[in-house]
Amino acid sequence: MDSGLAVIVGAVLALVGSSVVPWIRESLQEKTRREREYAAELRTVTFAALEALGDSVLIKQPTDDFVLTRSVAERLLRLSMTIRAADRPMSVVIETAVNDMAHRPDIYNIAAYKAATEVVPMYFRGACKPDEMLNLYKGSLILWQVTFGHAVPTDKP
Repeated sequence: MDSGLAVIVGAVLALVGSSVVPWIRESLQEKTRREREYAAELRTVTFAALEALGDSVLIKQPTDDFVLTRSVAERLLRLSMTIRAADRPMSVVIETAVNDMAHRPDIYNIAAYKAATEVVPMYFRGACKPDEMLNLYKGSLILWQVTFGHAVPTDKP
């Protein structure tokens, strides 16, 4: 290699080392920061939705129907606006719990709330996969219903 080519190779390496590598490092750091912020926001809005759901468990109208309070509706909306597609099964569990609680007896409401608050934290701990969450919720719901002495509906006549 002659000295002219060596100078060019040295200049290219210096350019890559001084501008491209820091740019790649900053991009990776920015992506990591965004992922951490998303995870923190997702935990916050999920907790808020579960908290509002828990506050509403025993609120009843005179007709004994479940009242989906404004707080629950707002927090579910915030959750659905925050969540990414990969995490959607987690919010489906919370939405299913809300639906399961509608027009049901108090015991069923408590069972649905307990099942949701059991399964959703499992997702955040990495103890279950997104595609398993709804089935885990349904299984937990049945166990809580039995625990509270509520008859479990079956598909058989």
